[in-house]
Amino acid sequence: ALEIFQEGFGDSVTYHTDMKSCVDACDVAIILTPWQEYKELESIRDEQVVIDGWRLFENHFDGLIQMGNSKEVLHETVKN
Repeated sequence: ALEIFQEGFGDSVTYHTDMKSCVDACDVAIILTPWQEYKELESIRDEQVVIDGWRLFENHFDGLIQMGNSKEVLHETVKN
């Protein structure tokens, strides 16, 4: 899949092969899939923002925004 994406976008995008290096290099990360490897993210830089669309993080940190995907909370945004 990465090779096909690279064919279309070329050098206009920075590519990473693992979650940690990708999150370390970005200013904003939006988590759209509930993969367990995202739970390994323990902290972020002060100027970074992580939008957690699946409420995966039990350990909250500054810059974390958790949104929806629970039966009780569909539209609430919480920033710690």
